[in-house]
Amino acid sequence: MMMDEPRAPQQKTEPLPPVAPPTAVTLGKETGAPAAAVANSKDVKVAILLPLNHKDKQIRSAAKSLLDAAQMAVFDSNSKNLVLMPGDTGSTPEEA
Repeated sequence: MMMDEPRAPQQKTEPLPPVAPPTAVTLGKETGAPAAAVANSKDVKVAILLPLNHKDKQIRSAAKSLLDAAQMAVFDSNSKNLVLMPGDTGSTPEEA
């Protein structure tokens, strides 16, 4: 009959304080856009540039995975005004 190994005591941690949602002012600071422009727009547009048509199959696959992850993040945010705008950078700097 095997005995269970003793478990280390778990430390109790205090929950983190809630974080305020971003406002037009903080969005303006992060994007460099004037706060008034962000506050007046109805949609928050997020661009993602990926090599979706790269000649290397592994790079295309990684780019597709990143795009899928970004789309899931937008969906999980449950934001009605968040718009994901994917862009293809291709295989070369000239294509980008």
